Amino acid sequence: MQKETKIVNIDSFILILADLHATSDWEATVENRLLHLRRKGSDTIFSPLTAVYFHLSGKEIHRGSFWVEELTNEFGMLWWEILEISYAWIACDCGHRFSRHLRKKLYVALNLPLDRDCKEPAS
Repeated sequence: MQKETKIVNIDSFILILADLHATSDWEATVENRLLHLRRKGSDTIFSPLTAVYFHLSGKEIHRGSFWVEELTNEFGMLWWEILEISYAWIACDCGHRFSRHLRKKLYVALNLPLDRDCKEPAS
C-alpha cells in the first residue's frame, strides 16, 4: 500500500475522496446518473470506491464496485457501508433506497453541482 490511511467508516471514505479530488489529477463527471472518476489523460473509468482504492494502494480493480473485498480486508470498511456508497454512487432505487444525503456528500467531495438525486423528495 502506498499510503498509511485507514478507512474505517463512510465519513473517512468521504474525506479521502475529497482529498483525492483536491490534490490529484482526477476529473469527476456524472454520466447517466453514475458518478465517474478519471485520472487526467486516461480513459479508464473509476467508481468512487475503486478510485479511492487506487489512490491509497496504487492498484487498479475494475469489477463490480458493489463488493470491493479489498476495502473490507485492507482498509477495514464494513461491507454494508460499501453497499451504501455503491447505492448512492449509482442512485440505485432497485429494492433498496439510496441515501440522498450520502449522494450529496459524494457530490460535494467531488465538487460537482448538485442534481435532483441529491435532494430529498418533498414531503
